[in-house]
Amino acid sequence: MQDKQKRTRAKGRALTKKMIEEMGVSLKMSYDNPKQPIVLRTRNGVTREIKPCPYTINRIFGKPMTYMYVGWSYKGKAQSFSYSRVVYAWFNGDIPAGDYDIDHIDNDTLNNFPENLRLLTHKENIQKRPNHGCNQYKNARTMGIYKK
Repeated sequence: MQDKQKRTRAKGRALTKKMIEEMGVSLKMSYDNPKQPIVLRTRNGVTREIKPCPYTINRIFGKPMTYMYVGWSYKGKAQSFSYSRVVYAWFNGDIPAGDYDIDHIDNDTLNNFPENLRLLTHKENIQKRPNHGCNQYKNARTMGIYKK
């Protein structure tokens, strides 16, 4: 009999507008694409736009989910953040350290408009999912009970 592995989730880091500013990063709204604010990084007097990179999570059940990530270096260390976390911290307020997620209200993970983002605990975010937080690692026969 195999021992069940305990899957743990990494706790999120705190992120504030002040921390983002200290890293030399700023955000502004774009008139061309209002769903995606523009991320700017000022380094050595030169301001450049940071393009978010898509990252697709393939799930066993349901459609794959694509999230945007941004990264830069600060004090010689690489920093990588979810684009939605950076946008939320810049426009809506601080994200405390702990088990907090940024939820897309319209369930479109590519829509990072500030009014579309809200702060939820991880438990609340799991309960909001269409499959009601069922473990995606269960076998297909068990998951068939939960599918609509």
